Amino acid sequence: MRLSNTLHVATGKSGTDVICTACDKVLAAATESWKKASALTERPANELPGPYRTGQGLLLRQFCCPYCGALLDTELALAGEPFLEDRLFIGP
Repeated sequence: MRLSNTLHVATGKSGTDVICTACDKVLAAATESWKKASALTERPANELPGPYRTGQGLLLRQFCCPYCGALLDTELALAGEPFLEDRLFIGP
């Protein structure tokens, strides 16, 4: 089952896991934060090229696969804010 274009969820011997679609490596259990298991890069959003400007303290977060380096997701957040978590609910 796809979680996004870059992540899928599969059930194996150890349970249900979030997996990188680029290299097929397990990032985390589906009940855990896959973003905490990724390689994270944060940079001030106001340093990005282009015509748009942001206020101080806004960050661009890039989450990459720690195994193959594929970009998995990005988010804009204020400095110090927790990650935006993707949740998968499987049920009746």
